[in-house]
Amino acid sequence: DKTLTDRATAHPTDYSVQQAYVQRLVQQGEHQQSVAWTHKLLNLPAGTWTAYQEDWLRGHIISTLQASNNNDKVLAALVEWVTARPKSVNAAQRYVAALAGAAQYEVLAEFARSRLPVLRATERDPFAQNVVNTLINASRLELAGRVLTDWIALHPAPLTPYQQHLYMLSHPREDARLAPLLKGWL
Repeated sequence: DKTLTDRATAHPTDYSVQQAYVQRLVQQGEHQQSVAWTHKLLNLPAGTWTAYQEDWLRGHIISTLQASNNNDKVLAALVEWVTARPKSVNAAQRYVAALAGAAQYEVLAEFARSRLPVLRATERDPFAQNVVNTLINASRLELAGRVLTDWIALHPAPLTPYQQHLYMLSHPREDARLAPLLKGWL
């Protein structure tokens, strides 16, 4: 659609026009052009986009690369996203899912441990719950235990029933290193 292309070129900071244009490129099978155009939009001066708009644009890149089965580029784009927007829960969750899909559980656990304080993970935090569950489901109990320990340490309060359940799943035998931390919580 020549008109949409002209509008996207003429109005580089009009979010709705840009959103429609990059989606149209994907619909026309022009995935690389859509990703390149979206990168161009993200390189506009800081403050051009709201946090929501920036997350949508970055999410569009990820979705487009995933549709092209380009996993290396997906992971690279996700690293760029979590670096650019460290407090974005959406970015963190998508990165965790991609790492789990690539069976990169050590990287996943270390990333999660570094992000818990940044994301200010609460005792009922869905990001932390998702990470611990992902690691438990992959039978990576030691890694799940590390993440859970860091998550618990952020909150000097009794464990929620859910955290107790996760702790028991991730620590099938007594772990002496965690006993002082958990004293009185279980």
